[in-house]
Amino acid sequence: MSTPQSLIAIKVAVADAFDLLGLGGRDRTPRVARARQTAMWLAVRMTGESYAAIGTAFGRDRTTVRHAFQTIEAALATDGDLAETVELIRLRLTGAADWPATTPGARAVEAALAAFDAGDFATMRTSLVAALRDLAPASPMLWEGS
Repeated sequence: MSTPQSLIAIKVAVADAFDLLGLGGRDRTPRVARARQTAMWLAVRMTGESYAAIGTAFGRDRTTVRHAFQTIEAALATDGDLAETVELIRLRLTGAADWPATTPGARAVEAALAAFDAGDFATMRTSLVAALRDLAPASPMLWEGS
């Protein structure tokens, strides 16, 4: 990742994951602060940029970036939801999150979601069973009678 573009990509991906319009400004609500700290943590881990450079990109100083990094580092050890969110963001940023194209059963899951949205629960069940079969082909006895 090139640095300016990667910092922008990180900000966009984190704002999207936390369902925010952006990470800028002086908003210090816990939700926005956690998202901004997460973005700073990812920026340190993924770009190799200095705290000062990352701070400039976020309109903060280097000590704020260091504090954010330490805060998220500690939170990742105890907050499973945050760890999962960070991993999903990281996968999205590295391009590894193209799960519909690469994960077994993904097309069936997409079909199940579409069926759910349409209120077609019979098709949804069939699609979910197909997805599970794709995910666990080594367990044929699991699918007997379905």
